Amino acid sequence: MVTPYIVALAWIVCGGIAWRVATNRGGNGQLWVVLGQVFGPLSIPFAFLVRRQSA
Repeated sequence: MVTPYIVALAWIVCGGIAWRVATNRGGNGQLWVVLGQVFGPLSIPFAFLVRRQSA
């Protein structure tokens, strides 16, 4: 019965990865944490589509 815990942990990690990728590219980190936790692994490729902000 460990599997649900592993899946939940993986979903939380996906939120963190989406947050890191999006904030490095200039996106809203809080939004991407939520999207990462709702959509899981599907959010990571979309976080790479966030436009970089010109400095």
